[in-house]
Amino acid sequence: MTLFINYLVKLFDVSQAQDDPSTEYRPTLLKALEAGFWGIIVRVGFGRVVDRAFRWFWTLAKGIFPRKPYWYGDYYSHRGTTETDEQWGEEQADVCWNELKGDPGEMPLAWDAEYSKYGGALTATIKSSYNRILRGFKNRWKLHSGKDIEIYCSPSLLWLFEDDMKDLDLYLAWWNNSVTQQMIDDLLASHGWRGKVKILQVTNSGDIDNDGLPEGIELGFESSGLDLDVFPEGEAAYKQYTGGFVPNPAPVIIPEPEPLPIPEPEPTPEPTPVPGQTFADVPPTHWAFPFIEQLYKDGVVSGSVVNGQLLFSPNANVTRAQLAVMLVNMKRLTALDRAHLDILFAEWQKNHPTTVTPA
Repeated sequence: MTLFINYLVKLFDVSQAQDDPSTEYRPTLLKALEAGFWGIIVRVGFGRVVDRAFRWFWTLAKGIFPRKPYWYGDYYSHRGTTETDEQWGEEQADVCWNELKGDPGEMPLAWDAEYSKYGGALTATIKSSYNRILRGFKNRWKLHSGKDIEIYCSPSLLWLFEDDMKDLDLYLAWWNNSVTQQMIDDLLASHGWRGKVKILQVTNSGDIDNDGLPEGIELGFESSGLDLDVFPEGEAAYKQYTGGFVPNPAPVIIPEPEPLPIPEPEPTPEPTPVPGQTFADVPPTHWAFPFIEQLYKDGVVSGSVVNGQLLFSPNANVTRAQLAVMLVNMKRLTALDRAHLDILFAEWQKNHPTTVTPA
């Protein structure tokens, strides 16, 4: 049985999906170390793009976990250009190597073979093109690093690879708790695969203790789900696979990586009010214009000043505090005591039972 909890050598893989750039928090790895993980698998990037969180995780894990890099294989972005399939694979290998050449990690790089909605379905019609791209990547990576790559894929995609790829080892994503080693052996034999399954991805749920609950947040990440992997061959083979490096269980001082870049929001054009228009973002053409103008004239709403312009923010959600102020203004109350507000909310809810819930 491939229950994650049953394996000794446990790993997890991460990408920018485990970090929320809108928060000040940055993921940590100490909780994963305490939970008994033996290694980390980190996405370097895809196509010409480096994963936003790659450098953070890669630096954070150095000296703590054996690290395995993977590259999400782009099979489509060169279409419509003069670049050949082989050249596109080579270019991706160059981008990946540029990130890893000073610190390639302790485990072999994997090429991530997955369907992309941007590239279209992986069908027999693009099999030759796909393998030319992969071949270009594989050969250029071998030239750079002196090592072979591995292939990450699900069992349903093993048909995609041509014969010269079947000597490569696999990082196999088989999310099935009933998988046995005999099933894995039979699968490889049915596809004539000569390489071995070095890493087995058993789930993407983040459930590390088989309690049915995801534990990504508890492990220090900003996603509840987490891809969980195992090394089926055991401890001795794993030490050989990582060059002798195993996790350091002792307290460690984690180097502070460079801060992750926070994407800048797209600038929003500021609306310009017209004569007779109180709020810059509620023009006379807005369906609620006459009602909002009347509420303003009656002193029920006042809006807010942003960058020198008075805004109503008609598409924003109304908070309980804002609603309370509007009710007080409408009722001409002299004090904002809790008793009054509770009476007002009870009155409101009577007519709008599914609209407002008092805190």
